[in-house]
Amino acid sequence: MVSSIDRILNALELKEPIDRIPKMELFANILPTIKYNINFQYFPKRVQHFVLKFVEKLVIFTKRNLKMIDEASMREKKDPTSLVSELLANIISENLSASFTSDKNFLDTTREYLKTPIKLGYDAWSLISLFWPGYILGMVKTGNKNQVLSREGAIFDIDTDLEILSKSVLFPNNYLHQIQFETEFYNSLLESEDLDIMAEKVRKIMESKILGKKIKDQIVAYPMIPGIYETWLYTFGVMNMTQFHRVTYNEWRNGCKGPYHDLLELKVKVYTEYIKRLAEVDGVIAFCNGDDSAILSGPMSNPNLFHDYIAPLTKKIVDQVHQSGLKYIFHSDGNFKMEGREKDEEKWFFMNTIIDTGIDALHPIEMKANDIEEIKEAFGNKICLCNGIDTMELQDGTPKSIARCTFNVLKKVYKGSNGKMNGYIAGSDNSIHGGTKIPLWKQMLFTVDEFSEKYNFGKSIRI
Repeated sequence: MVSSIDRILNALELKEPIDRIPKMELFANILPTIKYNINFQYFPKRVQHFVLKFVEKLVIFTKRNLKMIDEASMREKKDPTSLVSELLANIISENLSASFTSDKNFLDTTREYLKTPIKLGYDAWSLISLFWPGYILGMVKTGNKNQVLSREGAIFDIDTDLEILSKSVLFPNNYLHQIQFETEFYNSLLESEDLDIMAEKVRKIMESKILGKKIKDQIVAYPMIPGIYETWLYTFGVMNMTQFHRVTYNEWRNGCKGPYHDLLELKVKVYTEYIKRLAEVDGVIAFCNGDDSAILSGPMSNPNLFHDYIAPLTKKIVDQVHQSGLKYIFHSDGNFKMEGREKDEEKWFFMNTIIDTGIDALHPIEMKANDIEEIKEAFGNKICLCNGIDTMELQDGTPKSIARCTFNVLKKVYKGSNGKMNGYIAGSDNSIHGGTKIPLWKQMLFTVDEFSEKYNFGKSIRI
């Protein structure tokens, strides 16, 4: 019997699908996960509205209990929805508060997190760092409300779709203080048993059972943590990218030397030590950095700066991944082609910089930013391409439109590979967002399998 590990490794090694095109996601937002597990799409509209209102109030009451919002701002009349939401919010708040200092709910939470992709037939799904025990310090007051504070000084909030959002940093007006705070955090990881504890948690996840079978035998649960470029979010804050550009430019001109580059070097050291430990965990075959470094128009930073300042650090991580016998998946949204350049080597300078770090796979080939056929044709013999199916279509489309969208992406991969499907893993071009409609999500997966059946049995695929 073909396993998910077989399918994913096969694709990462640029081989033809064994029995079907493998499927993966980074993760799914909590809301569509809830909807899927309660068969939300089959409820009458009135009941659907009730459920959504219930979830909205559940978030509000939970945030109130954690003092993330001011109780004086809550002036709703109590109704049955509010009463039940408040009761559950009290339970959730107690568990969240306990998880700030304890990992007692870690395994149960992660099992629930992985149950949905296993039931849907996915082959790979990430284990994101936010699920690690001890990462959350507690609450910090910002303005008139509390927000979640992490051990590295990042501040998060929770929106009405249950999305966890990066909002700010502990020292938004003094990046040197923020760097010092982060440096202490990363040094503590090296000096303590935290990395061993984290790797042991991953091992326990792999050995845990869902639906009677061990997780490692059902899905490739790959550890994912923020990459080197994306560190700016945790040092400068989401509203202060200008300072990030200023600091990195000055350090780049100074020969890639300075306090921020020192922090990144330390982060690389922590990651390489963690990767060594992960390699000893049965079931771990891949490691992923979430490292958004491009937007629709192209790279966020000067491509030459990225080449000299960021890429060598990423390469150190990739090298350790390979030395440990694992595969490396690089995640970044955005456009990898530098428009307006005449020569191919100039157009693809940024893309080649990323590929030259040694990555095995590129995720997620954002549909509105890239032509996956063009990328497959140019780079399909070097890296595995992952996903590429429009997340917006999963939220705003129809069953017919998402089927057409999915089929068109698969056809482009097929054409870009000269009539093959080697080195490709299917899925959405980011993740499963809060507004994802369950019938459309299931239709995307059905269309991938339908295409696989036609391809595997030699049926003609209209180009």
